[in-house]
Amino acid sequence: VEKKGYDDLLRALKILKARKIPFTFIHIGDGEQRSKVLDCAGSLGLGDNVRFLGTLTQEEVLNYYRNCHCFALACKIARNGDRDGLPNVILEAMAVGIPVVSTNVSAIPEAVEDGVTGLLVPPGSPGAMADAIERTLKNPEEAAIRAKNARLLVERKFDQKFWHEKLFHLFNTYIKFDGRA
Repeated sequence: VEKKGYDDLLRALKILKARKIPFTFIHIGDGEQRSKVLDCAGSLGLGDNVRFLGTLTQEEVLNYYRNCHCFALACKIARNGDRDGLPNVILEAMAVGIPVVSTNVSAIPEAVEDGVTGLLVPPGSPGAMADAIERTLKNPEEAAIRAKNARLLVERKFDQKFWHEKLFHLFNTYIKFDGRA
């Protein structure tokens, strides 16, 4: 899907390869744009550095997350105006404790605060994305601090049980039920 910015992410990875930064990009998931993304990766000379795994079980995804040094998603506003709000995969990566690099599009900055819970770059900026990924990979101690902050933020701000209890309290406090249907 265009709004995911895979073209920009792959261009960022080409920059990293040119800088001789060792990496393996693992893409989990499937979709109508898969062949287009595969073609783009091939045309950029990234064949040895990328693996497209398709759809996996949640347990398999978690196993890949546990061995990941950086999670990158280059979201952008599509030509037709389509955009992500706050992608679940970003929150999942943060919850597992993976350093996150993404773009400052839509609601992503509500979770990824630049330099605190992750790194943010402007959309459509492969060079900035490459710089942020390189910074994450070359400074693991700094990245670990951001990842820890991100996990704490997800636990505090995006915990469903917390929000269900808060909503229940608001209903009980401000909406009086008189027993009539």
